Amino acid sequence: MEMDLIETITNWVKWEGKLDLKDPPRFVLETLERHGHTLENLEMALDLLTALGKFEKYKDSRVYIPLHPAKNHIGFFGLLK
Repeated sequence: MEMDLIETITNWVKWEGKLDLKDPPRFVLETLERHGHTLENLEMALDLLTALGKFEKYKDSRVYIPLHPAKNHIGFFGLLK
């Protein structure tokens, strides 16, 4: 998983309590495009973090919720604790 994807996820978590890949904010799309990633790359990263117990995914959806919301204190190492 690339640091660009982790950075995008952590920035998004700072602003929203749930991450809905069907309707991501503009800054998420711009960041992905700038680094050559797609929503599919982001979804795979979130699926991995879900498997690691950092997020919960709504059944049959593309909505992810951080299990330990940290508001503005989340970062790369916060996600991987």
